[in-house]
Amino acid sequence: MGKAMVTAFFFATLPCAIGTPLHYNFVVWNVGQGSWSTFIDSQTCYHFDMGGEKVSWKPLLNICRRRKNQLLLTHQDWDHIRYVKRFASQVKNFCFFPFQHKIGATLRHLKRCKELSSKITIISTGNPQGDANASSHVYLIKQKVLITGDAPMSEEKKWTQNIPKRLSLLILGHHGSHTSTSVDLLKRSHPKLAIASARKSKYGHPHKKVVAKLKKQKVPVLETETYGNIYMKLK
Repeated sequence: MGKAMVTAFFFATLPCAIGTPLHYNFVVWNVGQGSWSTFIDSQTCYHFDMGGEKVSWKPLLNICRRRKNQLLLTHQDWDHIRYVKRFASQVKNFCFFPFQHKIGATLRHLKRCKELSSKITIISTGNPQGDANASSHVYLIKQKVLITGDAPMSEEKKWTQNIPKRLSLLILGHHGSHTSTSVDLLKRSHPKLAIASARKSKYGHPHKKVVAKLKKQKVPVLETETYGNIYMKLK
C-alpha cells in the first residue's frame, strides 16, 4: 500500500489485504498538494478534509464504504474540500460535522452529523474575521494526533497551550509552509513524527525553514509525495 514500512514507538504502517482485520487505524492519504486524512474505528471513518489533486479511491473505499463516514473540515479552501461531493455519492452513510463559519455551496446540502466522537477534540474553531487560513479548525485525535489545517502561526499562538505536551503525530500546518509550525508549537507538543501532505516538487512544501525547525527539535518528517499513502496504528 505505502512505498515504505515505517515503525516507531506508537505506530506502524502495515500492509493489509482486503477482507482481513485492519492493522492500522489512521491514514494520511497521498493527495498531492492538499489534505485528507482518516481516523478509523470499528463502525466509522472520520475524515479530516477531503481535498487535493488526486485520490487513491480503491483503498479508501475498501476501508470506508461499509462504515459510517463523518467529515470534519479544517476550512473550505478547494484543496481541502474538492472531493466531498464525489465521496459522499459513493458511500451510503455520510454526514458533515457542523462547521462554525459560513458554509459554502459545496457543503450546504450535506446531512449534518449529530454528535462528535469522544475520541476527537476541537482545539480551535479559528478566526472567522480572518482569511480562510486563519479560520482553520484545529482537531486533536485520541490526544495523540494534531491536525491544524492551514492555521498560520498567529493563530497557533492562541491555542498552543491547550494541546498535549507530547504528541504522537503532527500533520504540518499549511502543508509545511513557512507560515505555520512555530518553534513554540514544536516545543510544547514534542511530536514524535510530522507529516507533510504536499507536492514538494511543485510547491516546495515542506519549506526548508520548517524542515530546519523540525531537525533542530529532533522531529522526523515524512512526505506523502515520497511515501504515498501513510498507514499508521495509533495505540
